[in-house]
Amino acid sequence: MKTRAWKRTVALAGLCVLVFAAARLLPGTGALGEARSEAIQQALAIQDAFVEVAESTAKAVVTISSQGRVSVGDRLGMFYFGPSTAEVRGLGSGVIFDKRGYVLTSDHVIEIITEKRWLYTGHERIPVTVGKVASEIKVTLPDGRSFDAKVQGRDRLLDIAVLKMEGVGGQDLPVAALGDSSKVRVGHLALAIGNPYGSYQYLDSPQPTVTDGIISALGRTFPTDDERRSYGGLIQTSAAINRGNSGGPLVNIHGEVIGINAAIFSTSQGSEGIGFAIPVNRVKTRLKELIAGKKIRYGYLGITPVDLDPVKVEKLARQGANIPRGVYVFDVGRDTPANKAGLKEGDIIVKLGDRVVVNKAQLVDIFANTPEKTKMAVTIVRDGKRIIKNVAIGGWTPPYFTWAGEREG
Repeated sequence: MKTRAWKRTVALAGLCVLVFAAARLLPGTGALGEARSEAIQQALAIQDAFVEVAESTAKAVVTISSQGRVSVGDRLGMFYFGPSTAEVRGLGSGVIFDKRGYVLTSDHVIEIITEKRWLYTGHERIPVTVGKVASEIKVTLPDGRSFDAKVQGRDRLLDIAVLKMEGVGGQDLPVAALGDSSKVRVGHLALAIGNPYGSYQYLDSPQPTVTDGIISALGRTFPTDDERRSYGGLIQTSAAINRGNSGGPLVNIHGEVIGINAAIFSTSQGSEGIGFAIPVNRVKTRLKELIAGKKIRYGYLGITPVDLDPVKVEKLARQGANIPRGVYVFDVGRDTPANKAGLKEGDIIVKLGDRVVVNKAQLVDIFANTPEKTKMAVTIVRDGKRIIKNVAIGGWTPPYFTWAGEREG
């Protein structure tokens, strides 16, 4: 009985497959045919929208190639032959946003190499990241036109730079429209445009590539050991981003720029569908200063923040404080906003304003992008008790360092 029942089940399943296949092959009739036709029309409409973006917005997406020479030590075993230099090249993408020849890109695109150095302040030694900016930068349009470019302005904390194309004269340059990232929602369609591996063998073409996906999440933070960067409040997308895509735009279905592609999370060094873009609204607040070549001034608290690790969380739990997330205050500077507000070493910041704080990157992102003199409530945990302190956000221009380890002027 069981054998016959099993045979009947298999036969019925086979018949269902044949009927389904026949329905797909035969012309649609009635309500089923109309539904299929409508679905196809909707798919074609989405396809046409992608094509329109690729044929319009992509025209303003450029390839940025850079190069420069850096000093390197020439050592062989125990012998030292003196310093030498090596040529280093860089590759990235960008987008023209102004007909005068202004290009948006990632700040790290114009740095051909970075290195950790130790800075001696007289009484302590602190690690700093220094970068060598390319001495030659070239911007190439999809139509093959190429221009030399100079760095007009940099926002290293946000990881944004503005380049100025030279010699554009009265040439007609394609321009991409900057959208409104506050309207972006999880689930929206998104396209990443750039030129990954564009100057490498077999892929040497100025034509950008387009990858599609959706907006996966908003307000993401991305950890980095480069203290000059603060990757917070990012847009996460499933659109493929690869090496060379940095600095290119993330656009919506209307072809408007909603973000600048900045980073990926990957265990394979290639795209795994976890890419991050800087929201364009944050970029727009800096554009006037960047075009004018001004140094960016940020909000600050005056603390040394440290992420809570499992050991600290366990120690706090033994003390009766259940704090799974937050930021530990390792140090408070003298005469700083945090010091004046009464914050102390050992405090744990769990909320800044009305936003819950989960890690250091998010904390820095919040206060760095808050206007100077803004009054804000800081919720801390001290001795197992929650306390609210009121702080007036300060303002500063962070000191950056040259390749030689000296402060920039």
